[in-house]
Amino acid sequence: MKSLWKLPGGKFIIVFLSALAIAQITFVAESYWGRQTLLIEVKWIDAVDACTGSGGRRIFNSRSAVPTRSGSHYCGLVRTSHGLIQMPEDGFLFPGNRKEFIDTLKLDCRFEVVVAGNGPDLYEGRPMHNRYFKTLRKIERVFDCSDDTLA
Repeated sequence: MKSLWKLPGGKFIIVFLSALAIAQITFVAESYWGRQTLLIEVKWIDAVDACTGSGGRRIFNSRSAVPTRSGSHYCGLVRTSHGLIQMPEDGFLFPGNRKEFIDTLKLDCRFEVVVAGNGPDLYEGRPMHNRYFKTLRKIERVFDCSDDTLA
C-alpha cells in the first residue's frame, strides 16, 4: 500500500490538513488564553457589522465599512469601563457572533462578558491603549440600562 505522501496530490493534502489543524489549534488556544469574566459598561462602539481578517493579512480581508474613529482596529473596537475590546472576526472556518454582539451591546449599559486573547488583564479604569486587544467571546448576562438588575 502506497503512503499518502507518494500519491498524486498527496503532498498537497497533507500540507492542507496540517495547516487546517494548526489554524484550529490556534483558534481554540486563543479562546482560552487570558480568559476573563468582566462586568463592563459600554462607553462607545466603533465596530463594523461584518469583518473578516485583521488588516495585517492581505488575503481574504473584507469589512462592511471603515470604523469611524481614527486609529481604530481594522474591524473596529468597543470602549468599555475596562478598556478597549475587539469584536470577533467573521470567519469562514470559525464563525463568530459579531453581528449578535453588536446588536446586543448598548451604550451606557452594563454587561457580564467573557473576553480572551493575548495581552494584559483588563481592569476597571484601565487607560486606552493601541495594541494587544482582548476579544469578546461571550455575553453572559445583560443588565438593565437604568440600574444593575438583570434585564
